[in-house]
Formats: sequence, C-alpha cells, structure tokens
Amino acid sequence: MKKKWLFGSFIVLIVLIFALMPLFANTKQGVSVVVNSKNSSTSRYISNSARWRLWWPDSVNEKNGNIFHFRGNEYKLVKRFKNGADLIINPGKNPILTQIRAFYKSNDSTLIQWEFQDAEKPGFFASTINRYKRARFLKEMAVLMDSLKLYMNNPDKVYRFHIEQVPPIDTLMITTKRDFTHIPTTNEVYNTINYLRLYLKKIKTVETGVPMMNIGEDSGFYKLMVAIPIERTCKNSGDIEVKRMVPSKFVSLYVEGGPKTLEVARQEAKLYMTDYEKVQMAIPFESLITDRLKVADTAKWQTRIYYPSF
Repeated sequence: MKKKWLFGSFIVLIVLIFALMPLFANTKQGVSVVVNSKNSSTSRYISNSARWRLWWPDSVNEKNGNIFHFRGNEYKLVKRFKNGADLIINPGKNPILTQIRAFYKSNDSTLIQWEFQDAEKPGFFASTINRYKRARFLKEMAVLMDSLKLYMNNPDKVYRFHIEQVPPIDTLMITTKRDFTHIPTTNEVYNTINYLRLYLKKIKTVETGVPMMNIGEDSGFYKLMVAIPIERTCKNSGDIEVKRMVPSKFVSLYVEGGPKTLEVARQEAKLYMTDYEKVQMAIPFESLITDRLKVADTAKWQTRIYYPSF
C-alpha cells in the first residue's frame, strides 16, 4: 500500500513539474549580431521597409512593400519604432510575432537583436512539430541577420555611395548668380557658365578646374550660383566676383547619374553628416566633371558633390 502511495505521489510530482515548467522557462528565443555601423544608420535600415529592400536577400511583395519573402515564408513589417520594427512571420497561418531592435554598443558598432516570444509552452506537452518549425525559423533568421550584417559592414552600401572626408581645397574662383522661378535647366546653367568663360577670355585668365554650381530654393524661387576655378586673382566686374574657397574639410562623394540619382546622393550625404555629427559650415557645391551639354544620356553624367563641414 505504501509503495503504491509513493509511486502515485511520484507520478503526480512529475506531472506537476512538467505542468509548471512554462511558468519558469525562458520562452524568448532569437538571434543577435554586432555590426560595424553607427546606431543611427543601423536603426534606419531595420525600421524602414524601403531600406529593408536594399539588404533583403530574397523577393519583396510588389503590391505591399512591407511584405518580404524568404524560402517560402512571409515576413511582414507591422509596426515601426525609432530603433527597429515588429514583424509577423507567416501572418494568417500559425503567425509568429517577432521584434528586431538596434542597441548602441560603441561609437562605430551596434548590437542587433531579433527575437520572438514562443507561443507554445515548452516541456512535456509542447508540440514537436511547432518546436521544429520554430527551430527552422531561428535558422532562417540567422541567415537573414548574416545578410544584414554583411550589408551594414560596408559603408558604401549603407550610404549607397562612396562618401569620404577630404582635406581643405585652396581654390581661387570667379562666381556669379542668377535667379529663377523654376529649377534652372541645363542650358540655363551652362549659359551662366559661358558668361564667366567669356569674361575669363577677355581678361586672359586660365581655368584651373571644372565648373562648380549650387542651386538653392526658397519659397518657390531658385538661386543658381556658378563658379570657375582660376589661376590668378582678378578684379570684380559687375555681377562677377572673385572669391576663395572656404578653408574647411569636406564631406565628398562621386556620383554617376542624372537628377534623380544626384538627389538620392545629396540625401545620403546629409544622413552621413548627421550620423557622423558633421556640421555644415557653408553651402554645398557640385563640380560638373561632365560637360552636360555634350552628353545627352544623363546616366553618364559625372559629378562630385562637396559639403564644407567640420
């Protein structure tokens, strides 16, 4: 009788242990990586679905830019945060809610954690099939995190252009300005450049570099500023002035492409300056490497953009 009682008590104890395991088990699972990228840029890439497209190794749903596919599974961004996002894996069929977040690790490195709270109770009563599925998702998440790490460890990919910090440029130049009620056309830009060239020819002064320009906008009005580097100083003449480059370092990038590509490059340069805490100390300018009047295909335009900064 006593043996039966002990055996029954043992069985009850075993059942209680397995029943109570979910209360004490840590059911949060996930993967993590450290990337050699600023926390701000890393957060930008994991919180913005448009940026996900750039590093995601598989296809993206063309009708819904928040849905991504990988190895037959669907990943949907459902909520954005400053330092990450919430995603649902396979919404509608045994969905798993996951959280991906970026955390500051050092000035030039960031910890990325991608986790989910297991909906299944672990232990004796857990479904073997569901545990297998979750193990497979963990492997997939690890592969995706490796893809993200490879991307984030390359600054040229993070900022989509090769951005560098270059020393001061000691340049003497002649400049002039024009006002427009529209974005100046290529012809209008080069008409202004040729206006300066005629003056240089008149005073017999040689150009020492390619033309430079800046187009600023204020309340629907556009101001075009053009400049040409010159070998020696000369006198101001009417709306033509002689100036010297601001003595500062520059954030600079080379761009090959037309207006849309140039606009993307400008935006990425500004993000770079924000991430690296650079302060713009004068108006940016663009060196027109290609004579755009002679090259009709804008995809072949070559430009170098400079942001004076410290």
